[in-house]
Amino acid sequence: PILGVVYAPAINRAYWGDTASQQAAVATMSIGDPISDISWRSCTARHVPTSGTTALASRSHRDAETEAFLKEQNVSHIISAGSSLKFCHLAEGLADLYPRFGRTMEWDTAAGQAVLVAAGGSVRTTSNAPLSYAKVGFANPSFIARGRM
Repeated sequence: PILGVVYAPAINRAYWGDTASQQAAVATMSIGDPISDISWRSCTARHVPTSGTTALASRSHRDAETEAFLKEQNVSHIISAGSSLKFCHLAEGLADLYPRFGRTMEWDTAAGQAVLVAAGGSVRTTSNAPLSYAKVGFANPSFIARGRM
């Protein structure tokens, strides 16, 4: 993905990321706000610490593999959020990593990945390859999204 936009009306937040320019931004906004009134601020993924890590993990998709990974990474705090928002929270520097071992599709991850990568983060498969797109069937393998390394 080279450009992504994520809007979360439940929390009045919008995000965009452009990987070519390495720029990402976030704004607080509501549906119907005039475009001219929206104030964007830059997003930068934070450096992943060696301990005291904050992870993003779904309540409904947490399995034994995710729990084992979180324990191995010395995670001290876990935040629950929707899939696209997990990438955006990483981009905004609110967390350090997002492991996903369950099924996702390319359309679940593309926009959020663009925002995160533009903010300096990364998304890699569990075999450390970049998460790729245009796969047959469009299903993603397991991946780990991170802030800056």
